[in-house]
Amino acid sequence: PVIPKSIKGYERAHRVTDIYFKPETAQGQNMVIVGGGLSGVEAGLHLCKEEGKKVVILEALTSLMGVGATYGWGVMREMQKHDITVIEHAFVKELTENSVKYELNGEECEVPADSVFFAVGLAPNNELYYQLYDKAPFVDLVGDCRSVGRVLEANETAYYTALSIGTYE
Repeated sequence: PVIPKSIKGYERAHRVTDIYFKPETAQGQNMVIVGGGLSGVEAGLHLCKEEGKKVVILEALTSLMGVGATYGWGVMREMQKHDITVIEHAFVKELTENSVKYELNGEECEVPADSVFFAVGLAPNNELYYQLYDKAPFVDLVGDCRSVGRVLEANETAYYTALSIGTYE
C-alpha cells in the first residue's frame, strides 16, 4: 500500500487493510478514510455497517471506486443508506491528534478523526525478485511484483511467464 509521506502527520494513519487484519486500529467513533477507490469505499461500508462507526471518505478526484456501473450503483446506494460522508476534491494536508485537515476549493477545512486510514493505492513490490533474479536460470516478474493490477492480470502474466520457462538460455 502507498503511504503518502508528503502529508504532515502521515504516521498517525493506518493502512486500509488494517481495518480487517488489525481491527483494534479502528479506535473511537469517527473514522476518516483518505482515498475513495474501491478498497476505501468497501472498508468504509464495513466500518459503518459492521462496527457502527461514523465514516468520512476524503477523495482528491471527482469520482469514486472506478468499477462497473451495476456494482457501483449498489455500493453508492449502501453508502447513502448508511450515511457515509464523501468529500470529493479534498486534498489532505495534515493529520492531527484528533482531526484531518484538508483543502477544498482553496479553503482550509477540518473533519474530526479518531482513526485515519489510507486507501490511496498500491505500488509494485519487487523486492523478492531482486533477491532471486540471479539465483536461477530464469526468474521473471509476475502479478503485483510487475505492476499493480487485478487477479486477472496477475494470472495472465504468470501464464505467459510459465510458457517462457525453458526458452531462455
